Amino acid sequence: MANQAPVVQPGSQFDIPGVPNATQWYDQYEDTQDLALTPGNTQKSVLNIQDMRRTDVVFDWEYVWSFANVVTFDVTDVNRSAYFPYNIFGPVKMLIQNQYSCIDVENGIDWYIFNLVRPYRKTAADRLTNNYANTAGSPVGTPNDGFLYAGDPQANLVAPAQFGSAAIAANTTDNVNIVLDLPAGVWFDEYYALDVSGNFLAATADTFVSPQYMAGTQRLIRPSIKTNPLIAVGSGSDESPYNEAAAGTSTVASTGSLNIRRHGVYGNNVTASLPAPQPWQYQWLTQRFAIAGVSRQIIQIPDDAGQVLFLYLRLWDPAANGGLGAPIQTSALTKVSLLYGSGLTRFEGTPLEFQALWIAKHGVLLPPGVIGYDCGLDELGTFSNKRALNTLNTAGIEWSLEFAAPTSNQAYAVLGTESLVYVV
Repeated sequence: MANQAPVVQPGSQFDIPGVPNATQWYDQYEDTQDLALTPGNTQKSVLNIQDMRRTDVVFDWEYVWSFANVVTFDVTDVNRSAYFPYNIFGPVKMLIQNQYSCIDVENGIDWYIFNLVRPYRKTAADRLTNNYANTAGSPVGTPNDGFLYAGDPQANLVAPAQFGSAAIAANTTDNVNIVLDLPAGVWFDEYYALDVSGNFLAATADTFVSPQYMAGTQRLIRPSIKTNPLIAVGSGSDESPYNEAAAGTSTVASTGSLNIRRHGVYGNNVTASLPAPQPWQYQWLTQRFAIAGVSRQIIQIPDDAGQVLFLYLRLWDPAANGGLGAPIQTSALTKVSLLYGSGLTRFEGTPLEFQALWIAKHGVLLPPGVIGYDCGLDELGTFSNKRALNTLNTAGIEWSLEFAAPTSNQAYAVLGTESLVYVV
Protein backbone atom coordinates (compact mmCIF):
# COMPACT_ATOMS: atom_id res chain seq x y z
CA MET A 1 0.00 0.00 0.00
CA ALA A 2 1.19 3.45 -0.81
CA ASN A 3 2.07 5.66 2.09
CA GLN A 4 -0.56 8.31 2.76
CA ALA A 5 0.43 11.89 3.47
CA PRO A 6 -0.23 12.93 7.05
CA VAL A 7 -3.41 14.90 7.58
CA VAL A 8 -2.70 18.51 8.53
CA GLN A 9 -5.22 19.69 11.10
CA PRO A 10 -6.89 23.13 10.85
CA GLY A 11 -4.95 25.70 12.85
CA SER A 12 -1.99 23.37 13.49
CA GLN A 13 0.46 25.71 11.72
CA PHE A 14 -1.09 29.01 12.75
CA ASP A 15 1.56 31.63 13.64
CA ILE A 16 4.41 29.12 13.40
CA PRO A 17 7.46 30.39 11.47
CA GLY A 18 9.21 28.46 8.74
CA VAL A 19 6.21 26.61 7.33
CA PRO A 20 4.70 27.02 3.83
CA ASN A 21 2.06 29.72 3.57
CA ALA A 22 3.02 31.05 6.99
CA THR A 23 0.71 33.40 8.85
CA GLN A 24 0.90 36.96 7.48
CA TRP A 25 -0.15 39.67 9.95
CA TYR A 26 -1.49 43.15 9.27
CA ASP A 27 -2.62 46.28 11.13
CA GLN A 28 -4.32 48.62 8.66
CA TYR A 29 -7.33 50.79 7.85
CA GLU A 30 -10.82 49.46 7.29
CA ASP A 31 -13.10 50.93 4.64
CA THR A 32 -14.36 53.56 7.11
CA GLN A 33 -11.80 56.40 7.14
CA ASP A 34 -12.07 60.09 8.07
CA LEU A 35 -15.79 59.72 8.68
CA ALA A 36 -17.23 63.06 9.87
CA LEU A 37 -19.90 63.07 12.58
CA THR A 38 -21.72 65.70 14.62
CA PRO A 39 -23.21 64.59 17.95
CA GLY A 40 -26.19 66.71 18.97
CA ASN A 41 -28.84 67.30 21.61
CA THR A 42 -30.53 63.95 21.01
CA GLN A 43 -29.25 60.40 20.74
CA LYS A 44 -28.01 59.94 17.17
CA SER A 45 -26.76 56.99 15.13
CA VAL A 46 -23.27 57.27 13.68
CA LEU A 47 -24.14 56.94 10.00
CA ASN A 48 -22.12 55.61 7.06
CA ILE A 49 -19.94 53.10 8.94
CA GLN A 50 -19.21 50.58 6.21
CA ASP A 51 -20.01 46.88 6.68
CA MET A 52 -16.87 44.81 7.22
CA ARG A 53 -16.63 42.60 4.12
CA ARG A 54 -12.89 42.27 3.52
CA THR A 55 -11.53 38.86 2.58
CA ASP A 56 -9.00 38.56 5.38
CA VAL A 57 -9.20 37.07 8.86
CA VAL A 58 -9.92 39.78 11.43
CA PHE A 59 -9.36 39.50 15.17
CA ASP A 60 -10.26 43.00 16.27
CA TRP A 61 -11.40 46.42 15.05
CA GLU A 62 -9.87 49.57 16.53
CA TYR A 63 -12.05 52.71 16.55
CA VAL A 64 -10.08 55.96 16.64
CA TRP A 65 -12.34 58.90 17.52
CA SER A 66 -11.51 62.61 17.68
CA PHE A 67 -13.94 65.21 19.01
CA ALA A 68 -13.82 68.98 19.45
CA ASN A 69 -16.51 69.95 21.95
CA VAL A 70 -17.19 73.68 22.28
CA VAL A 71 -19.03 74.51 25.52
CA THR A 72 -20.81 77.84 25.99
CA PHE A 73 -23.16 78.62 28.87
CA ASP A 74 -25.14 81.25 30.71
CA VAL A 75 -24.96 81.85 34.47
CA THR A 76 -25.66 78.17 35.16
CA ASP A 77 -22.52 76.13 35.66
CA VAL A 78 -21.78 73.31 33.21
CA ASN A 79 -19.99 70.23 34.55
CA ARG A 80 -18.39 67.22 32.96
CA SER A 81 -20.02 63.90 33.75
CA ALA A 82 -18.36 61.38 36.05
CA TYR A 83 -18.25 59.16 32.94
CA PHE A 84 -16.71 61.84 30.70
CA PRO A 85 -15.60 61.53 27.94
CA TYR A 86 -16.69 57.96 27.23
CA ASN A 87 -20.42 58.55 27.65
CA ILE A 88 -20.42 60.68 24.55
CA PHE A 89 -21.37 57.26 23.17
CA GLY A 90 -24.70 55.59 23.86
CA PRO A 91 -25.61 52.02 22.86
CA VAL A 92 -22.92 50.10 20.99
CA LYS A 93 -23.69 46.87 19.13
CA MET A 94 -21.90 44.61 16.69
CA LEU A 95 -23.72 41.98 14.65
CA ILE A 96 -21.83 39.07 13.09
CA GLN A 97 -23.33 36.95 10.33
CA ASN A 98 -26.93 37.79 11.26
CA GLN A 99 -26.59 35.65 14.42
CA TYR A 100 -27.04 38.10 17.27
CA SER A 101 -25.23 41.12 18.66
CA CYS A 102 -22.09 39.64 20.21
CA ILE A 103 -21.38 43.18 21.45
CA ASP A 104 -24.39 44.87 23.06
CA VAL A 105 -23.61 47.54 25.67
CA GLU A 106 -25.81 50.45 26.71
CA ASN A 107 -23.29 53.22 27.32
CA GLY A 108 -19.84 54.31 26.20
CA ILE A 109 -18.58 53.91 29.76
CA ASP A 110 -19.39 50.19 29.48
CA TRP A 111 -17.49 50.01 26.19
CA TYR A 112 -14.55 51.61 28.00
CA ILE A 113 -14.74 49.20 30.97
CA PHE A 114 -14.51 46.13 28.73
CA ASN A 115 -11.55 47.66 26.89
CA LEU A 116 -9.81 48.54 30.13
CA VAL A 117 -10.21 45.05 31.57
CA ARG A 118 -9.57 43.05 28.40
CA PRO A 119 -7.37 45.04 26.00
CA TYR A 120 -6.67 43.50 22.63
CA ARG A 121 -2.96 43.58 23.43
CA LYS A 122 -2.60 42.08 26.88
CA THR A 123 0.35 44.05 28.19
CA ALA A 124 1.02 45.71 31.51
CA ALA A 125 1.46 49.05 29.74
CA ASP A 126 -2.13 49.02 28.51
CA ARG A 127 -3.44 48.51 32.03
CA LEU A 128 -1.11 50.92 33.78
CA THR A 129 -1.90 53.78 31.42
CA ASN A 130 -5.64 53.29 31.80
CA ASN A 131 -6.45 53.15 28.10
CA TYR A 132 -3.90 55.75 26.97
CA ALA A 133 -4.85 58.59 29.36
CA ASN A 134 -2.45 60.26 31.79
CA THR A 135 -4.28 59.29 34.96
CA ALA A 136 -3.24 59.51 38.58
CA GLY A 137 -0.48 57.00 39.24
CA SER A 138 0.36 56.55 35.56
CA PRO A 139 4.06 56.70 34.64
CA VAL A 140 3.24 58.35 31.31
CA GLY A 141 4.66 61.87 31.05
CA THR A 142 5.87 62.11 34.66
CA PRO A 143 9.38 63.00 35.88
CA ASN A 144 12.05 60.38 36.59
CA ASP A 145 10.35 57.56 34.74
CA GLY A 146 13.25 56.34 32.65
CA PHE A 147 13.71 59.02 30.00
CA LEU A 148 15.39 62.43 30.05
CA TYR A 149 12.95 64.85 31.70
CA ALA A 150 13.31 68.45 30.58
CA GLY A 151 10.10 69.86 32.03
CA ASP A 152 8.22 69.08 28.83
CA PRO A 153 7.92 65.32 28.25
CA GLN A 154 6.79 63.88 24.96
CA ALA A 155 3.20 64.92 24.30
CA ASN A 156 0.53 62.25 24.58
CA LEU A 157 -1.11 62.43 21.14
CA VAL A 158 -3.47 59.53 21.79
CA ALA A 159 -5.37 60.98 24.74
CA PRO A 160 -5.21 64.40 26.38
CA ALA A 161 -4.46 64.88 30.05
CA GLN A 162 -7.06 63.83 32.60
CA PHE A 163 -10.18 66.03 32.57
CA GLY A 164 -11.58 67.51 35.76
CA SER A 165 -15.25 67.41 36.71
CA ALA A 166 -15.46 70.85 38.30
CA ALA A 167 -17.47 73.64 36.68
CA ILE A 168 -16.11 74.43 33.22
CA ALA A 169 -14.85 77.88 32.36
CA ALA A 170 -16.87 79.86 29.83
CA ASN A 171 -16.35 78.99 26.17
CA THR A 172 -14.24 75.91 26.84
CA THR A 173 -13.15 73.62 24.02
CA ASP A 174 -12.54 70.00 25.01
CA ASN A 175 -10.39 68.23 22.43
CA VAL A 176 -10.96 64.55 23.06
CA ASN A 177 -9.26 61.56 21.43
CA ILE A 178 -10.74 58.15 22.24
CA VAL A 179 -9.37 54.80 21.07
CA LEU A 180 -11.59 51.77 21.75
CA ASP A 181 -11.73 48.26 20.31
CA LEU A 182 -14.55 45.96 19.24
CA PRO A 183 -13.25 42.36 19.22
CA ALA A 184 -14.21 39.60 16.81
CA GLY A 185 -13.09 36.99 19.35
CA VAL A 186 -10.69 36.63 22.24
CA TRP A 187 -7.09 35.51 22.75
CA PHE A 188 -6.38 33.04 25.56
CA ASP A 189 -3.04 32.12 27.09
CA GLU A 190 -4.63 28.72 27.78
CA TYR A 191 -7.92 27.49 26.33
CA TYR A 192 -10.02 24.54 27.50
CA ALA A 193 -12.42 23.35 24.80
CA LEU A 194 -15.85 22.38 26.14
CA ASP A 195 -18.97 20.90 24.58
CA VAL A 196 -22.43 22.44 24.80
CA SER A 197 -22.98 20.90 28.25
CA GLY A 198 -19.70 22.21 29.64
CA ASN A 199 -17.82 18.89 29.44
CA PHE A 200 -14.07 19.04 28.88
CA LEU A 201 -12.80 18.05 25.42
CA ALA A 202 -9.22 19.30 25.01
CA ALA A 203 -6.68 21.91 26.16
CA THR A 204 -4.55 24.16 23.96
CA ALA A 205 -2.28 27.15 24.49
CA ASP A 206 -2.16 30.60 22.87
CA THR A 207 -5.55 30.33 21.15
CA PHE A 208 -7.86 32.77 19.41
CA VAL A 209 -11.47 31.73 20.03
CA SER A 210 -14.13 32.56 17.46
CA PRO A 211 -16.65 30.36 15.64
CA GLN A 212 -15.66 31.79 12.26
CA TYR A 213 -12.75 33.20 10.31
CA MET A 214 -14.26 36.73 10.03
CA ALA A 215 -13.28 36.56 6.38
CA GLY A 216 -14.72 36.38 2.88
CA THR A 217 -16.77 38.78 0.81
CA GLN A 218 -19.99 37.06 1.88
CA ARG A 219 -19.37 37.79 5.55
CA LEU A 220 -21.43 40.48 7.21
CA ILE A 221 -20.08 42.26 10.29
CA ARG A 222 -22.15 45.33 11.07
CA PRO A 223 -21.42 47.76 13.92
CA SER A 224 -24.10 50.05 15.32
CA ILE A 225 -22.94 53.00 17.43
CA LYS A 226 -24.97 55.90 18.77
CA THR A 227 -23.86 59.17 20.34
CA ASN A 228 -25.64 60.43 23.45
CA PRO A 229 -27.16 63.91 23.89
CA LEU A 230 -24.25 66.24 24.56
CA ILE A 231 -25.75 68.06 27.53
CA ALA A 232 -28.32 67.08 30.16
CA VAL A 233 -30.37 69.43 32.32
CA GLY A 234 -30.63 68.26 35.90
CA SER A 235 -30.40 64.47 36.20
CA GLY A 236 -28.98 62.61 33.21
CA SER A 237 -25.25 63.07 33.51
CA ASP A 238 -24.89 59.28 33.25
CA GLU A 239 -26.08 59.50 29.63
CA SER A 240 -24.62 62.87 28.61
CA PRO A 241 -20.99 63.99 28.78
CA TYR A 242 -22.00 67.43 30.15
CA ASN A 243 -24.79 68.58 32.46
CA GLU A 244 -26.18 71.75 34.05
CA ALA A 245 -28.42 72.18 37.05
CA ALA A 246 -31.25 74.14 35.39
CA ALA A 247 -32.41 74.90 31.88
CA GLY A 248 -30.82 77.94 30.31
CA THR A 249 -28.99 78.89 27.15
CA SER A 250 -25.97 76.64 27.71
CA THR A 251 -24.94 74.68 24.65
CA VAL A 252 -22.37 72.13 23.54
CA ALA A 253 -21.40 71.87 19.89
CA SER A 254 -19.29 68.93 18.78
CA THR A 255 -17.57 67.91 15.57
CA GLY A 256 -15.91 64.55 15.32
CA SER A 257 -14.19 62.08 13.05
CA LEU A 258 -13.74 58.32 13.01
CA ASN A 259 -11.12 56.01 11.56
CA ILE A 260 -11.48 52.24 11.89
CA ARG A 261 -8.47 49.95 11.84
CA ARG A 262 -8.46 46.17 11.65
CA HIS A 263 -6.01 43.65 13.09
CA GLY A 264 -5.64 40.18 11.68
CA VAL A 265 -3.95 37.93 9.15
CA TYR A 266 -4.23 37.51 5.41
CA GLY A 267 -6.44 34.55 4.53
CA ASN A 268 -4.51 32.33 2.11
CA ASN A 269 -7.06 29.50 1.95
CA VAL A 270 -4.73 27.17 3.81
CA THR A 271 -6.69 26.28 6.91
CA ALA A 272 -3.62 24.95 8.70
CA SER A 273 -2.13 28.46 8.90
CA LEU A 274 -5.36 30.10 10.13
CA PRO A 275 -6.79 29.89 13.65
CA ALA A 276 -9.16 26.94 13.93
CA PRO A 277 -12.80 28.00 14.45
CA GLN A 278 -14.35 27.07 17.79
CA PRO A 279 -18.07 26.58 18.59
CA TRP A 280 -18.01 29.52 21.02
CA GLN A 281 -18.70 33.19 20.35
CA TYR A 282 -17.07 35.90 22.47
CA GLN A 283 -19.65 38.32 23.90
CA TRP A 284 -19.87 41.64 25.78
CA LEU A 285 -23.33 42.31 27.18
CA THR A 286 -24.92 44.78 29.62
CA GLN A 287 -28.32 44.74 31.31
CA ARG A 288 -29.94 47.28 33.63
CA PHE A 289 -31.57 46.44 36.97
CA ALA A 290 -33.49 48.68 39.37
CA ILE A 291 -32.04 48.80 42.91
CA ALA A 292 -34.53 51.33 44.26
CA GLY A 293 -34.90 51.76 48.03
CA VAL A 294 -32.99 48.63 49.06
CA SER A 295 -30.48 47.76 51.75
CA ARG A 296 -29.72 44.37 50.19
CA GLN A 297 -29.97 43.40 46.53
CA ILE A 298 -29.52 40.15 44.60
CA ILE A 299 -28.68 40.47 40.89
CA GLN A 300 -28.87 37.27 38.88
CA ILE A 301 -26.55 36.51 35.97
CA PRO A 302 -28.67 35.39 32.97
CA ASP A 303 -28.86 31.62 32.43
CA ASP A 304 -27.72 31.97 28.81
CA ALA A 305 -24.50 33.86 29.59
CA GLY A 306 -22.36 30.75 28.98
CA GLN A 307 -18.76 30.75 30.23
CA VAL A 308 -18.51 34.00 32.22
CA LEU A 309 -14.94 35.38 32.16
CA PHE A 310 -15.53 38.78 33.77
CA LEU A 311 -18.55 40.46 35.31
CA TYR A 312 -19.13 43.85 36.86
CA LEU A 313 -21.79 46.08 38.36
CA ARG A 314 -21.99 49.81 37.60
CA LEU A 315 -24.05 51.61 40.26
CA TRP A 316 -25.74 54.98 39.63
CA ASP A 317 -28.14 57.20 41.59
CA PRO A 318 -29.99 59.83 39.49
CA ALA A 319 -31.16 61.54 42.71
CA ALA A 320 -27.66 62.12 44.11
CA ASN A 321 -25.57 65.28 43.80
CA GLY A 322 -28.53 67.59 44.28
CA GLY A 323 -30.57 65.80 41.63
CA LEU A 324 -27.84 65.92 38.98
CA GLY A 325 -26.99 62.25 39.42
CA ALA A 326 -23.76 60.56 40.51
CA PRO A 327 -22.18 57.12 40.81
CA ILE A 328 -23.01 55.20 43.98
CA GLN A 329 -19.55 54.96 45.47
CA THR A 330 -18.40 51.50 46.47
CA SER A 331 -17.84 52.86 50.00
CA ALA A 332 -21.66 52.90 50.32
CA LEU A 333 -21.53 49.08 50.37
CA THR A 334 -20.73 47.07 53.46
CA LYS A 335 -20.42 43.63 51.84
CA VAL A 336 -20.18 42.25 48.31
CA SER A 337 -20.55 38.55 47.45
CA LEU A 338 -20.34 36.59 44.23
CA LEU A 339 -22.31 33.36 44.68
CA TYR A 340 -23.14 30.34 42.55
CA GLY A 341 -24.81 26.94 42.77
CA SER A 342 -26.65 26.23 46.00
CA GLY A 343 -25.14 29.10 47.96
CA LEU A 344 -21.47 28.44 47.21
CA THR A 345 -19.16 31.46 47.48
CA ARG A 346 -16.75 32.51 44.76
CA PHE A 347 -15.78 35.67 46.66
CA GLU A 348 -17.15 37.65 49.56
CA GLY A 349 -15.77 40.62 51.39
CA THR A 350 -15.85 44.34 51.93
CA PRO A 351 -15.47 46.83 49.05
CA LEU A 352 -11.90 47.42 50.25
CA GLU A 353 -11.10 43.71 49.93
CA PHE A 354 -12.77 43.55 46.52
CA GLN A 355 -10.72 46.52 45.39
CA ALA A 356 -7.49 45.06 46.74
CA LEU A 357 -8.04 41.87 44.71
CA TRP A 358 -8.84 43.92 41.61
CA ILE A 359 -5.69 46.06 41.86
CA ALA A 360 -3.59 42.92 42.43
CA LYS A 361 -4.88 41.53 39.13
CA HIS A 362 -5.10 44.65 36.96
CA GLY A 363 -3.05 47.46 38.52
CA VAL A 364 -5.67 50.17 37.83
CA LEU A 365 -8.91 51.25 39.43
CA LEU A 366 -12.27 50.79 37.76
CA PRO A 367 -14.41 53.93 37.18
CA PRO A 368 -16.34 55.34 40.18
CA GLY A 369 -19.28 53.22 41.29
CA VAL A 370 -18.03 50.07 39.54
CA ILE A 371 -17.14 46.75 41.16
CA GLY A 372 -15.83 43.84 39.11
CA TYR A 373 -14.58 40.29 39.39
CA ASP A 374 -12.26 38.75 36.81
CA CYS A 375 -12.72 34.98 36.51
CA GLY A 376 -10.27 34.78 33.61
CA LEU A 377 -7.01 35.75 35.35
CA ASP A 378 -5.41 33.33 37.80
CA GLU A 379 -2.70 33.94 40.41
CA LEU A 380 0.04 33.67 37.78
CA GLY A 381 -1.57 36.24 35.51
CA THR A 382 -2.58 33.56 32.99
CA PHE A 383 -5.76 34.32 31.07
CA SER A 384 -7.94 31.29 30.35
CA ASN A 385 -11.48 29.95 30.66
CA LYS A 386 -10.59 27.28 33.19
CA ARG A 387 -12.12 29.21 36.11
CA ALA A 388 -15.08 30.68 34.25
CA LEU A 389 -18.45 30.64 36.00
CA ASN A 390 -20.39 28.51 33.54
CA THR A 391 -24.16 28.98 33.41
CA LEU A 392 -24.43 25.84 31.24
CA ASN A 393 -23.61 23.57 34.16
CA THR A 394 -23.91 25.88 37.18
CA ALA A 395 -27.13 27.44 38.38
CA GLY A 396 -27.73 30.52 40.50
CA ILE A 397 -24.74 32.72 39.65
CA GLU A 398 -25.48 36.05 41.32
CA TRP A 399 -24.17 39.22 42.90
CA SER A 400 -25.24 39.95 46.47
CA LEU A 401 -24.92 43.59 47.58
CA GLU A 402 -25.40 44.97 51.09
CA PHE A 403 -25.66 48.75 51.53
CA ALA A 404 -24.93 50.80 54.63
CA ALA A 405 -28.19 52.73 54.05
CA PRO A 406 -31.16 52.22 51.70
CA THR A 407 -30.62 53.41 48.14
CA SER A 408 -32.79 56.13 46.61
CA ASN A 409 -35.99 55.24 44.77
CA GLN A 410 -34.28 56.00 41.43
CA ALA A 411 -31.06 54.01 41.86
CA TYR A 412 -30.07 51.39 39.30
CA ALA A 413 -27.28 48.95 38.51
CA VAL A 414 -25.88 47.91 35.14
CA LEU A 415 -24.64 44.33 34.96
CA GLY A 416 -21.84 43.72 32.48
CA THR A 417 -20.72 40.24 31.44
CA GLU A 418 -17.84 39.07 29.28
CA SER A 419 -18.44 35.46 28.26
CA LEU A 420 -18.23 32.70 25.70
CA VAL A 421 -21.62 31.73 24.27
CA TYR A 422 -22.12 28.38 22.53
CA VAL A 423 -22.94 28.68 18.83
CA VAL A 424 -25.01 25.94 17.20
